[in-house]
Amino acid sequence: MGFFDGVYNAIANKLADRLIGASGKTIATARDYREGFHRRQLKVKDNQFDDNIVLNFAGLIANRVTSQVIGGGVTLDFEGDDEIEDEREAWVKACLNANHQEILFHRAELAATEAGTGYLDLSGGSVFGKDGKAYPRITLLDPAFVTIETMPEDFEIVLRYVIQYKITGPDGKERARRRTIEHLDGGSWEIIDYHSDSGDGARWIEDSRTPWAYDFAPVVHWQNLPSVDSVYGEPDIDANLIRLQDRVNFVASNLSKIIRIYAHPKMYSVNADFEKLDVGVDQIIKLVGQDADLRQLEQLGDLSGSMEYLRTLRQTMFDNARVVDIDSMQDKLGALTNFGLKVLYQDNLNLVKTKRELFGDAIEDLVIRLQTIADKKPLPAVCVWPDFLPVNETEISTAYQADLNMQIVSRQTIADKRGYDWTQEQERMDAEKASGDNVGAAILRAFENGGGQNVRSD
Repeated sequence: MGFFDGVYNAIANKLADRLIGASGKTIATARDYREGFHRRQLKVKDNQFDDNIVLNFAGLIANRVTSQVIGGGVTLDFEGDDEIEDEREAWVKACLNANHQEILFHRAELAATEAGTGYLDLSGGSVFGKDGKAYPRITLLDPAFVTIETMPEDFEIVLRYVIQYKITGPDGKERARRRTIEHLDGGSWEIIDYHSDSGDGARWIEDSRTPWAYDFAPVVHWQNLPSVDSVYGEPDIDANLIRLQDRVNFVASNLSKIIRIYAHPKMYSVNADFEKLDVGVDQIIKLVGQDADLRQLEQLGDLSGSMEYLRTLRQTMFDNARVVDIDSMQDKLGALTNFGLKVLYQDNLNLVKTKRELFGDAIEDLVIRLQTIADKKPLPAVCVWPDFLPVNETEISTAYQADLNMQIVSRQTIADKRGYDWTQEQERMDAEKASGDNVGAAILRAFENGGGQNVRSD
């Protein structure tokens, strides 16, 4: 199995080059694989054709599950009267919009998918919304640069967050930065910033100490998938998935090499009077010699079996990731009911539910902390997630009509479930009815004024 080299290596290790020590190497590898920078499976000699192929299923899985979790957005359901929007509710929405919540939450979920743990930082000052007001800034921390130190006997009690990474200065020299967010004995927190003139952080020089005025840390972290014995969560792109991805690339690369070689069949002669003959594809070959014959080297091995093995590896990757592979269900699409889809997506659904539960807790905690920082009495909210499954609209409409016929549901409830604004639709239907009444009255008046004199009666 080959490794990165040359320019390819420089591109693929752009994150690894910013790490200090071995911390974050696993995350850097997962990110490389998501972005398509995979280990080359076939060795290539100088001036030799490169048959290496990357089928980036790891990236497809990560992007697909991220879209399933957060692609439809998330709605915050605040406590209290639903009819009247609380001032704090309006403030939270404006704050999240000022921080571009759509791209922020997408990036946060994608980072947690790679690393197993996600981090949002609230110590980055302010950001201005469209209304011109200042709101707390929410910053996504790269998980590759963050470590969490906890109580030895209780990993749920965080003692400090350490954020450190390398940068390259204008002079081309490497330097290092470090921030430690310490939990003090009194329950408060303190932010300490350091720098190092060497890229390996051999000697840290303290720059500043900043008290954090709240009893919670400025960092909100969550597990992508739960782990039993660690503060860190489990990633979607784990070591097992990477090994399967390498095997997929190995088989695909070898198939590519076989097809390339046998795309131009090798000819050979038997009992001919020449040792080597070079002719074009549209020229006639004259064989001289008794019992002379021209033959073709046949491909050895079972190519169809290798392709089936590649499909099996692909399916195994998606099964291990607990994500439905649409390619494997193409023959079933036409006959699937909504119940059938839920059965087919059962494991995928459970995966998304787990990730939403954990990410949702972090968002709900974030909402409380943002209001506290803004000196507001926190108004709790609950995350409401949309269904990501495709549905059979005809089947749903039939079920709704059956409910209406049995008089067990109101038309307004059905309208709400279908996503219509009942008040607005009522006004429009009343307007249409009034317009229809006016048209009918106009026709009647025209008839009474002689407009119907051409009507014959047999």
